[in-house]
Amino acid sequence: MRSNFFIVLCAGLLLLAGGPAASADDAQAPAGQAVQQPAPPTAPKPQADPTEGRPYTSDGAGSIALQYWLTPAQPKLRNGDAVPQGGNANLDFARNNRQAVPGVTLSLPAGSNHTLRFSYFRTQGQGNTTSPGDLAIFDTVYEPGDYLSTGYTLQNAKISFDYLSWPFPVNFRSIRIKTLWEMQFTTIRYTLNAPLKPTEDDKGNFINNVAEGSHTFVYPTFGLGVEKFLSRKWRVEAKASGFALPNRPAVLDADAFVAYCGGSYEFMVGARGFHFRTSPREEHFMRGTFTGAYVGLRWYPGR
Repeated sequence: MRSNFFIVLCAGLLLLAGGPAASADDAQAPAGQAVQQPAPPTAPKPQADPTEGRPYTSDGAGSIALQYWLTPAQPKLRNGDAVPQGGNANLDFARNNRQAVPGVTLSLPAGSNHTLRFSYFRTQGQGNTTSPGDLAIFDTVYEPGDYLSTGYTLQNAKISFDYLSWPFPVNFRSIRIKTLWEMQFTTIRYTLNAPLKPTEDDKGNFINNVAEGSHTFVYPTFGLGVEKFLSRKWRVEAKASGFALPNRPAVLDADAFVAYCGGSYEFMVGARGFHFRTSPREEHFMRGTFTGAYVGLRWYPGR
């Protein structure tokens, strides 16, 4: 009986020892058959550039532009409401038919489609004319026919928020409309001189032959702009803004241009008009209109 028990015990031990080995052998792949490896993860597809194919616009982008404006200029000096009795300041300054006006515009993005622009131009002119009659400008008196040397300097600085108002929601349709919310600073200084007149009377008293004046005003201006895409790189744009009150200063600024954009640079050709009037409530006031063609070059540093 002990031998039988010993035989059964040995058989059980053999079965226990052979079971795992058999299982391991069963798990092995048959000879000659390739083991299938898991597929490597696929790389994500590159995302398309959302700006690819869109037309170029100056909206929502940082840039700096330089303009060169060629315009005839002839500002006019006129009597104001506060002119004293006997005063007369009606004089047209000497006309300059080829006045060169440099200007600069700095644009900063104010959202994906809106722009904050800072612009400035300065022009000055001088020339000779004759007094059309008796003139009394401040404390200086000129007689009819007096030879006069005139000069002036006009400066204008503007802050403009160009807000894309249509289409809504925003897309790149062929026509876009913007509302313009601005603040403008305008100043003009002028000088008149009669260099051929004597500077002393018969008693040796000094005679002043120079008259100088200046006018400055700050105004909010409002306007509209229209932009039309001709192609991806060609566009036309027109803007006009202004503000005026009765018997107060007035300012009007308008321009239209066609632009070609290639890479980081944009070339512009257009026409511009600028009109101003200082306050007629003063003793004297100035007014003038400047119109003419201009060229410009805009640089987009981040494009």
